[in-house]
Amino acid sequence: MLREPWTVWPAPCSPVTHRNLYEPTRSGQSTRNSTGRRILAIEGVIMPGAVDALAAVQQAEHLIPTVVTGNLRGSAETKLSELGLIGYLDTTIGGYASDDPHRPALVRIAQDQAAAKHAGQFNRDNTVIVGDSLEDVRTGLEGGARVIAVASGTTTERQLRAAGAEHVLPDLTSTATLLRLIDQVVPAP
Repeated sequence: MLREPWTVWPAPCSPVTHRNLYEPTRSGQSTRNSTGRRILAIEGVIMPGAVDALAAVQQAEHLIPTVVTGNLRGSAETKLSELGLIGYLDTTIGGYASDDPHRPALVRIAQDQAAAKHAGQFNRDNTVIVGDSLEDVRTGLEGGARVIAVASGTTTERQLRAAGAEHVLPDLTSTATLLRLIDQVVPAP
């Protein structure tokens, strides 16, 4: 999310399948895997409160929600679309594995794209990563962002704090708390 210039990158859904959403053809090109998309649509799990949290961030005039992910852009957009979350994010300014395989580098890529689109500067002082894994915490810290973590069940609060998250939420069900913490770690200019 970007706060006038601010960015918060939520990690709104937990992994649901190891199946690829894209599969290579004989010519080496990738095509969308319709079976994987159907499974995702049926079995996809969204963190409790994620939709309301994304909606609240999207509606906050001083925040610009986007995504930073180790997924290729096409896969990320497909997943977000199938789960009904894509409309809450500006995916045009996100950072994807298709931009750079080194996840922390994706933060700077997204910050630069946000700066170009919104005519502002984005850096650690106005960028927040919201994530639920140790990799999300590392990505934010090494990439130049503040980090709010969510103990979604796969990683404990203690592990997320030890990794460097400034705050750890038990879940995303309190949008007021999330917004307060974003404002706390990245105060308005």
